[in-house]
Amino acid sequence: IKNIIKKRPVDYSLINLIAPDIAEDGNVVPITFSINCQMTAEDYPKKVHILALENPFPEIAIYEFFPNMGKAEVSFRCRMRESADLIVLAEMADGRIAMTKKYIDVMLGACS
Repeated sequence: IKNIIKKRPVDYSLINLIAPDIAEDGNVVPITFSINCQMTAEDYPKKVHILALENPFPEIAIYEFFPNMGKAEVSFRCRMRESADLIVLAEMADGRIAMTKKYIDVMLGACS
C-alpha cells in the first residue's frame, strides 16, 4: 500500500464499494466498485488496485481506465484466502489517491 500511495494525500470519499459482509465461498466473492469522477482528461482514475492482504499474492487485480470510457465502474468476482480487509486504491489523473476498504468475513477460504 505504501508503494502505491507514496507520500500523496488520500481521499476516502471518491470510491463506492459494494461487497458482502460475509462471503460463503472465498472462491467467488462478488465485488463492485465505482469511482466518483467526471471521466475527463483531468478527472479520471488511471489505475485502480484491488488488494486482499491475507491472500498469498495480495494484489488481486489492477484496472486501467481512460477518459473516453464514460464511467469508472467494475463488477467482478475474486478469490479470498481468509477473512480480511478488501482494499480499493485509485490513482487519479491529477495525482490524488483514493482509497476505501471493507472487512469481508470468509466462511470457506480459497487460495490454499
